Amino acid sequence: MGGKGVEQDFSKAVFYYERSAETTKLLEAYLGLARLYYLGRGVEQDYDKAFLYYSTIDKHKQHPIAWLMLGRMYLAGHGVEKDLVRARNYLRKAAERGYVFGYAYLYVLERELGNACKAWLLKWKAAILTIRLKLVNGEDIRLRSS
Repeated sequence: MGGKGVEQDFSKAVFYYERSAETTKLLEAYLGLARLYYLGRGVEQDYDKAFLYYSTIDKHKQHPIAWLMLGRMYLAGHGVEKDLVRARNYLRKAAERGYVFGYAYLYVLERELGNACKAWLLKWKAAILTIRLKLVNGEDIRLRSS
């Protein structure tokens, strides 16, 4: 999707991720496709396809980014019926693996449910974890939101 000396071309990224997913079944191909469909980059935004790819990852590999995104989708009702119980379960799994945005979206969820104290505690956990991770490695994957 662009990088050192490579022009950013989302349409080509979709093509190569699809080929890789079909031929190698690599986790990174499914993650890339899911992200592109979720964001609508190189393809028309399609939450149903994004959900399908993230769910495939969850079934076969169980990956924190897939958990984070499935939680976000259930929280917002993107591609699925809004379900705060499922959202909490996925987001909690991502947070337990140290993903900052797992805590951040749990904060949003708890705030929506009216659990102000629990929400603020989660917000503080996200802030502290962010500082710790940035001090060690500002490029840590656990700082990514998708």
